[in-house]
Amino acid sequence: MLHWVLGVLLLWVGIHIQAQEADRILYTSDETGNRELYTTNVNGDKRQQLTFTDAEEVEAAWSPDYSQIAFISTRNNGERDIYIMDASGGNVRQLTQGGGRTASTPCWSPDGQSLVFVSNQSGVNKLYSIAVSGGTPQALTNNETVEETEPSWSPDGRQIAYTSNSNFKRAIFVLDLSNGSTRSLISDSNADNESPAWSPDGQRLAFVNTATQNGAPYSEIQLFEFANGQRVPLTDVQGAFISGLSWSPNADQIAYLVVELRGGATSIVTTQTFGGSAQVVLAATGITEVLDPSWATPPLLPGASVANTQANSGGGQAAPAQNGVDGVVVASQLNVRSGPGPEYDELYRLYNGDRVTVYGRTSSGAWGQISNRDNQWVNLEFISFNGGISDLPVTFAEQGSWGNSRPTTGVRGQATTVLRVRGGPGANFQQLSDPDVLETNAVFEIVGRSQDGQWFQVNIDSRSAWVNANYVAVQGNINTVPYTD
Repeated sequence: MLHWVLGVLLLWVGIHIQAQEADRILYTSDETGNRELYTTNVNGDKRQQLTFTDAEEVEAAWSPDYSQIAFISTRNNGERDIYIMDASGGNVRQLTQGGGRTASTPCWSPDGQSLVFVSNQSGVNKLYSIAVSGGTPQALTNNETVEETEPSWSPDGRQIAYTSNSNFKRAIFVLDLSNGSTRSLISDSNADNESPAWSPDGQRLAFVNTATQNGAPYSEIQLFEFANGQRVPLTDVQGAFISGLSWSPNADQIAYLVVELRGGATSIVTTQTFGGSAQVVLAATGITEVLDPSWATPPLLPGASVANTQANSGGGQAAPAQNGVDGVVVASQLNVRSGPGPEYDELYRLYNGDRVTVYGRTSSGAWGQISNRDNQWVNLEFISFNGGISDLPVTFAEQGSWGNSRPTTGVRGQATTVLRVRGGPGANFQQLSDPDVLETNAVFEIVGRSQDGQWFQVNIDSRSAWVNANYVAVQGNINTVPYTD
């Protein structure tokens, strides 16, 4: 068993975990100041940001084929709704319309056609399902006296495991989708059982058992064996809570969240399902937190790209070219970073003589994107090219500036929260100054919009700039406003 003592910072335990190179863990972090979605490899040293908004993005889950991600966002007037996007972070669309009710913890059906999620539509948290194509959510249970949370769909699609707070303790129940019946699967009189996660083969159910020892919580991951009904202890944590279990696709590891009781420090950890060896993937520092791990082994993961994200949100940026320009590294060593600039995380290093292919560039031409599916950038000053790069698509617009005042449209907007003022229609455009934000309830004229409707061009003090449309209350007919991106 692996133990952490109360108040001690979680550290690497030095265990080598076998995992496929393509494995990615999807998670939430607030390292930029608000909660955004990221992916990382199992070693935690190749992190990539997927979302770039002023909203809270949490509780993300891979689709069964790893091509899409369902997640919870507050980008629509602060309401918690389900959104779906490509694995690259592009083509974001809203699925649920909360209307003042909240949604949480979406979980995909095995065929990728539906989601089960938790909502308080009836006044208490219950399980609902909704088609991925859209429509009206359908209630799956009708017990209005208990809370139902943390759904996990069985691999055969016939059952859903979930957590219920019946009998004053949290217990694991199973819903039979063929007839709507429910049954208690795992319960204890002196401990909570929660966070169910079905194994990929459907033979086991991982869950968290939390009791109190010497006045402090004692959380343990256990495996329920369906063949014989046995509960097998896997790993435990003292003085902290475990939640958010996610199996690796080959079922030999589980990723989970550890929250320390003292100070609330969060870490994402993996453990082997046979033997319990563990490894910290990400350990938050300071007030930063990491949350909601979800594991995937995509056959070819598109990766997170600022360029791809903004191209699909009206940013006017191009996708990376399929055929790039070849070059050779001329510096003694060259950092490959997660974005176009020295402020981005270093992913790995290239060395003198290494060959690279550049598929995209910044608008200034100073940085190049060296993978057509991942967010990997290098300083082009240190690469000698066989050809010119001017014809490469601009996949990141690092500059932005105030524009000239545009003709009036008669349509006005009011900020529903503090809005960042940007030089273009996308979160990758530079935040402007004087002013850098519009305060809540500020009123302005809308003079243009992006083609997907996610960004508005507005007149401010005889100049024009861009703001996020999701935080603007429109006064007038927005359809009369021209596309200007």
